[in-house]
Amino acid sequence: MLRKVLYCTDLSELSEQGLLWLAEHMSWKETEFVLLHVVDTVAGVETPNYVSEAEDRLAEASRSLRERGIPVRHIVEAGDEAEVARRIAGEHGCTLVSYLVEPGQDKAGFVRKLALPQLLIDVGEERKLPVSPPQHHVVVATDLDPERTETMFAALENALAGTAYSLTLVHAVPLEDPSRAEELITTADEALQTVKESISSWAPEAATRIESGELEETLKQTIEELDPSLLVLGLSLHSELWQLFVGTTAEVVINESRCPMLIIPV
Repeated sequence: MLRKVLYCTDLSELSEQGLLWLAEHMSWKETEFVLLHVVDTVAGVETPNYVSEAEDRLAEASRSLRERGIPVRHIVEAGDEAEVARRIAGEHGCTLVSYLVEPGQDKAGFVRKLALPQLLIDVGEERKLPVSPPQHHVVVATDLDPERTETMFAALENALAGTAYSLTLVHAVPLEDPSRAEELITTADEALQTVKESISSWAPEAATRIESGELEETLKQTIEELDPSLLVLGLSLHSELWQLFVGTTAEVVINESRCPMLIIPV
């Protein structure tokens, strides 16, 4: 997953700090970076000037990564950020897309346009990067679908390889029929323990947690309580291979969670 990372930057000081944060925490020996800045065409006749200025800024950012021994290339284009990012990711064989998210941005809207693993780094109202490394406490929200679960955990194993981490598996049971609550929770817990066993070779100390209730609110509260350094979600693909399906529950979790999030197409 971390073979070639596309990093979308707005060229701000915070975005430059985010690049260094990413290089420190999510860069393995074989990782290559592709730095992308997209100039909004609303700039009109000034667009070529903005592109030229951005080229100079990204060239400097590239030098800082090369000094760390990290292979890097940079690209500046004009257009719609999501559309350009999707095309560049495909043309350059990127395996992960990462970007900073500021307050008020529609995270779920951007996520659904890129059918690639995505790392979202929410800087919050304080506009600060996370203090803890993302591997410190990883929380995985899973729907327990066997096929999607297998795909998601295979990608996660790759992303966490060689790092020290703790892992918690979370599943929320919707209780539309309270009379079946005990049965549904027991069944879900058994399935979650099966998942835990399936990843025991690389996550032997994984914890599990079953919650029940209204999905959006339950997951939101659980995630806030666990306070993960990285939240992992698996999202299904649309029939269009480049687009992800973001349902209501996932949209609430994505837009309201403030921790870094790893979105994995499954």
